Amino acid sequence: MQRRRFLEGVAGTTTAAGLAAADEAGSQTADGPIRTHEGHDDTVSELYFDSTCSLLDADGAPLASDDHVAVRAADTATVTDEDGNGDAQPYGDAGAPALVTVADGAVGIGAPFVTDDTDFTAGNDEFLLNVWEELIGGGTVLWDEGHDQYYTADEFGSFTDRAAELGYTVESTTELTADLDGAAALVITSPSNPYTDAELSAIQSFRDDGGTVVLHSQSDYNNFDETDNINAVAAALALPFRFDDCQVVDEQNNAGSFFQPVTTNFVGRDAFFTTRDGVATGPAFDPTQEYTAEIVEAADGDTFTVTFPDREGGEEEVRVLGVDTPEVPAAAGAEDPTEWEGPGTRCGHDDWSRTATPGCTTPATRATTTCSRRSCRPVRPAAASGGKATRRNRGDCATVPSSNWCSRRR
Repeated sequence: MQRRRFLEGVAGTTTAAGLAAADEAGSQTADGPIRTHEGHDDTVSELYFDSTCSLLDADGAPLASDDHVAVRAADTATVTDEDGNGDAQPYGDAGAPALVTVADGAVGIGAPFVTDDTDFTAGNDEFLLNVWEELIGGGTVLWDEGHDQYYTADEFGSFTDRAAELGYTVESTTELTADLDGAAALVITSPSNPYTDAELSAIQSFRDDGGTVVLHSQSDYNNFDETDNINAVAAALALPFRFDDCQVVDEQNNAGSFFQPVTTNFVGRDAFFTTRDGVATGPAFDPTQEYTAEIVEAADGDTFTVTFPDREGGEEEVRVLGVDTPEVPAAAGAEDPTEWEGPGTRCGHDDWSRTATPGCTTPATRATTTCSRRSCRPVRPAAASGGKATRRNRGDCATVPSSNWCSRRR
């Protein structure tokens, strides 16, 4: 995969449910009342950030003040220099890393945040819909796809479909300056190609005329971030925030892996965090329980389509955590052994992928598996909070011996 999208890590860490209640100060800024929201029935439960960077002030220093911050990571989160280029900015005594900022007609989010593989049982979709409602309020939302972005609008289909139901018109564009006229908002995800001076001027004029600009960055894992290019937009708008070239990690409060921090450290406008109808999800699962699932189909050694005989709902595609097995030949381009620690090339992923059997049907397709949230993640959002395979009867479906399984790195 070109980008890390739910690249499932070894699970077993806790989520934000164990966070201590934070102080409710009730202070006031130009952006609205500031308070933490944990423990309020009408507040989203938690927010989930998969592969996120932090945000800094305009001078590249940590955002110590909450003046423009809407969401911070949990106090247990830290900043790392994942790509090793030495330019990550530690937060140190400045508090928990800022993950979302709102200021001057713009929103900065350190992660893609609501892609189709997001765990929508967290409050991400509700939060961002609230932000759109508060700052945009309807109309056409233009999605820039003219700068070689990986995260196009298609990657956010579940969210944009829900936005359309609420009256928004989401339109992709590769002709930014020509299409801004008449739009209410502009969404920019990590741009691989820089914006021209004319484009930056057009974006500035758009914002100055009342348009809203929503900026999504991402962590510097594998150097996939395009921090300089997205910060050029923030600079052109003279915003009081910038994106850091870093990765925020949390070993204690995460959605299964350290690079997937979850938080209830909400410090922005109350209206941003109110519960609402968001993206529809499948039947709720209790993350502390195990469920019995029947394997319908095996895509490869670690990805399966399953059903839950004792529960309502259709098929769900899940991926086992903690192992990686070769792709079948048709999907050989998805092989990336460098993402895994362990025996390295001795895993033989490339060799095994050339001999793996696609479309395995028996006996594993009728096998049952014990499922829990901690050891698998969904490939699509419908089962995002639910039972994920922890083990399976591989039978004739094995594509690589268990002795060749590598330990998951990220």
